[in-house]
Amino acid sequence: MTKQSFTLKRFKVKYSIQVLFLFIALFNVEKLSAQMQSYDYRREISGITDTWHSLTLPNEVYQKMRPDLLDMRILGITAENDTIEAPFLRQSTSEMQVEKEIPFKLINGTKREGSYYFTFEMPTEMLVNQIILDFAQSNFDWKVKVEGSQNQMEWFTTVENYRILGIENAQTKYKFTNIVFSDAKFRYFRVCINSAIQPEIVGAKVNKHAFQAGEYKNFEVKNFTITTDKKAKQSIIELSLPTAVPISYLKFAVKNTFDYYRPITVQYLADSTKTENGYIYQFNTITSCTLTSLEKNEIKFSNVVCKKLKIIIDNADNEPLQIASVEVKGSPDKIVARFTQKASYYLVYGNANGTQANYDIAIFQDKIPKNISEMQLAEEQTIVKVAAPKVVPLFQNKAWLWGIMGFVIVILGWFSFQMIKNKQ
Repeated sequence: MTKQSFTLKRFKVKYSIQVLFLFIALFNVEKLSAQMQSYDYRREISGITDTWHSLTLPNEVYQKMRPDLLDMRILGITAENDTIEAPFLRQSTSEMQVEKEIPFKLINGTKREGSYYFTFEMPTEMLVNQIILDFAQSNFDWKVKVEGSQNQMEWFTTVENYRILGIENAQTKYKFTNIVFSDAKFRYFRVCINSAIQPEIVGAKVNKHAFQAGEYKNFEVKNFTITTDKKAKQSIIELSLPTAVPISYLKFAVKNTFDYYRPITVQYLADSTKTENGYIYQFNTITSCTLTSLEKNEIKFSNVVCKKLKIIIDNADNEPLQIASVEVKGSPDKIVARFTQKASYYLVYGNANGTQANYDIAIFQDKIPKNISEMQLAEEQTIVKVAAPKVVPLFQNKAWLWGIMGFVIVILGWFSFQMIKNKQ
């Protein structure tokens, strides 16, 4: 046997053993779980007939999602059993408020018989329905009248006996100086203020205020209680709903007929911790504002998914308000999704480790069609978690170990026999 032939045989033996151990290593690699396994629930989507579709989330899904709704995806299963993801955007159905500020000149301020007049000149006849005033005074209570004219000779009343108020003390700081009236188109607007002292206007805005009506759902209030903390001089309203839902509107039914203004804080139950002495509840603040007889007893804010609310009313030295009830509403979340591949699609949710989705369509929202049809959701299904099989290394299995050793011995024996045979 030549030296070259012997070297070649050694290479074959070494190569065979390396291939064998690579084969063994590949069997020890754990398989990755499917993407859908990261979620707890799914609902099959039907009605997909085009590229773009919308979907309104039902109330029941919020109970199973995180409050920020980040644990939500649209996944599809293709005919080849591949998992794909459809991009989507969340769109709010809350009302949209738009204010167009109108340029103006404050051309004069006059006094006559205990009334002060301030005239605003528009650059042209423009539609106006709101004048917002800012005064140097912090404490005032005045009645105002707003008039309009085309030539400052003939004046027409747009609103009268409108109350504006400013209060500032150690407990509160509040101003209500938004004068709202029906749409009016004049070249000149005149504000008349009845006051014993001269109002000092330090700023003003003339606006065309408009809003786009939103979609609201009424939610049933399951429990409603009011308690009074005499030491803190507060009324505390606690209410709960049957399930967690997106809330964005509260309206208070106040029985009292006298004027009032009360600082108010709205909180929601964000978390609870069980201890030996019971549960410790963590409430986060949604908004702080003022409940006053001068305005509508309603509060609007961005959607917050919650089940329990706490409302704190600061009474100071006043008698507590008599709140008969609190109306709770919310704007449902709407999803707009794009589908480019044929598949069976599902809305999946319930993932404590979910993160913010990042899709290209968020940059090109102006390209989304306006009129698109809505999809439908099937009943909720719990995603059964398939535990990945525990892979035991082959060398912990004695049968495999003896089998591999026998195989290696046979291979080495065969090569040894061939080498001896060639040597003879």
